[in-house]
Amino acid sequence: MLQTFKYHAKNTRGEIVSGVIQADSESHAYKQLSMQGYFPMSIVQQSGRVEGGGKSFLKRFRVFATRKVSSRELAGFFEHFSVLLSSGFPLLRCLELIHKQIRNPILLNALDQIAKDIQVGMKLSESVSNFPIIFPATVGGAIQAGEASGKLDLIFAELAKSFEAEAELRSKIGSALVYPAFVCVFGIFTVFFVMTFIIPK
Repeated sequence: MLQTFKYHAKNTRGEIVSGVIQADSESHAYKQLSMQGYFPMSIVQQSGRVEGGGKSFLKRFRVFATRKVSSRELAGFFEHFSVLLSSGFPLLRCLELIHKQIRNPILLNALDQIAKDIQVGMKLSESVSNFPIIFPATVGGAIQAGEASGKLDLIFAELAKSFEAEAELRSKIGSALVYPAFVCVFGIFTVFFVMTFIIPK
């Protein structure tokens, strides 16, 4: 039975949009919005009693306040996944164990839906592709190749290295921009000081 949910989400330009959507459940609504290219921040059922009012509100607030999944978080996710798979754990058990280690509620919601998709027979690559804001398009293709070759653990290890390298690059770029930003601010302050106090005298 379809239910109506009100949502707040970010579009691809980073703008916050809101509206209503009909879905079977909150997780299904989240999945639909993700497939449409939105980044859901809060989803609230419009009809019926909401169970656990206080906890539900806190959960929605946490989702609203949390930024998107970082490259370093994805690196840790895939590294952990690779270790568990190479140790012989089945796919769903891996997701269950990883779920206990994740703190980002956006990634947690995605993992919940991915686990449900796999339980009904969907491939991991297909389910992951339904979350393009969290997992880049290349991730789905890489996982599909791993499924075909039977070397999913090695693919996850490579993805972990790739996201870790991306995180390191972002960190270095941020550090490299600190000094130019300081020089720019200092220059603006100097010009302001000269124009305000020196030249008038």
